[in-house]
Amino acid sequence: MRTPSVKDSALNLLARREHSKKELVEKLRARGYESNVEAVIEDLAEKNLQSNERFAESYTRARAAKGYGPLRITEELKLRGVSRDAIQSALQTMDWQIILKSQHEKLQRKYDLNTKDGELKLKRALLQRGFTKLEG
Repeated sequence: MRTPSVKDSALNLLARREHSKKELVEKLRARGYESNVEAVIEDLAEKNLQSNERFAESYTRARAAKGYGPLRITEELKLRGVSRDAIQSALQTMDWQIILKSQHEKLQRKYDLNTKDGELKLKRALLQRGFTKLEG
């Protein structure tokens, strides 16, 4: 049985979900590919089979659906090697006020908002999720 080429392995990964360039390089290197990994990924990007912009949009939608805010998602995308412009573009596709309101409603059931401690815990939980404007 022959070992799949770098390109075949990259395409298999992209067939499952979008990946950033940085993620693809890391995954392919972890699978033992060393030579021409970056060149193959650049070729896939030129053919629009890999796109950091598409990845950022997909990732943002998925994380927002799980209740994460723009600050947290921004940091996660930076760690995955996505450019500032692609991140900003992806963040603009979401209605953060609706997501914040939804998270606020969900979390307020968990904390007693009649106490100062409960209010602080709610604010801390929203901050940890990546929201800055906490008037929900």
